[in-house]
Amino acid sequence: LLREHLGEKEVELTLIFDAVEEADLANYTCHVENRNGRKHASVLLRKKDLIYKIELAGGLGAILLLLILLVTIYKCYNIELMLFYRQNFGGDEAADDNKEYDAYLSYTKVDPDALDCDNNEEEQFALEILPEVLEKHYGYK
Repeated sequence: LLREHLGEKEVELTLIFDAVEEADLANYTCHVENRNGRKHASVLLRKKDLIYKIELAGGLGAILLLLILLVTIYKCYNIELMLFYRQNFGGDEAADDNKEYDAYLSYTKVDPDALDCDNNEEEQFALEILPEVLEKHYGYK
């Protein structure tokens, strides 16, 4: 029973077709008769628009873009993410790895007789700048 108004009852029934052929798409008339009289209604059977394909393509496209974004972020910030995870969630597993240092720097010592500006800059970079950046910025020891 859908609704009742002034003694007249309105009933709605849903009819579901499992399979519909192209030839079945047409205009149909439904006739109803009871003690109160006769009524009829027309129904147009038509092909359903396939909107879900657009929604599915949009959803899959959004998931693909999100995946590409996450992979790009991981590739660009791999070290920072690992250090952040170790600092906030990893506990103290670095203390139990039996390693004295996180990183080991090795460089070729410059011949003191061949000192020039480039060699001094390389030695300063290897001995001062790089260790400071690794220790202070990245948390290495």
